[in-house]
Amino acid sequence: MGSNKVQVGIFGDGELTMLANIFEDGGGRWGSVPDWSPLETAAPKILEAAVNIVKQEAAQMIINGKDNTLKKVALEGAGILKETIEGIKSPGNKESTIKKKGFDNPMVDSGKFKKAASGKVNGVGTFGKGKLG
Repeated sequence: MGSNKVQVGIFGDGELTMLANIFEDGGGRWGSVPDWSPLETAAPKILEAAVNIVKQEAAQMIINGKDNTLKKVALEGAGILKETIEGIKSPGNKESTIKKKGFDNPMVDSGKFKKAASGKVNGVGTFGKGKLG
């Protein structure tokens, strides 16, 4: 949409951003970590959702001049990334990890990583951040 840009991911300089890089890199330089790639996995679904939102919002933009399209794309993208993080189940945790966490989901431990997934419009905002729904 012109020079506008929507970004979806784990943003910042902290531990969670480093973790996102490790997951996308499959360990690589970080050592032996499964290649979960939640951002790469979510990207096609986010793009499809963005196209659908733009189509749905076009009439509203024309009729009443309101444009929340990019914010909706950012929010939906963050939701898709959260679902992707939740949905990655393989390879599963070791038995000792399952015992410690109380469940077998390799991408979720405390929920902080999933909760950090968010969207930005033109570099601003944290749409969807913190919502675990």
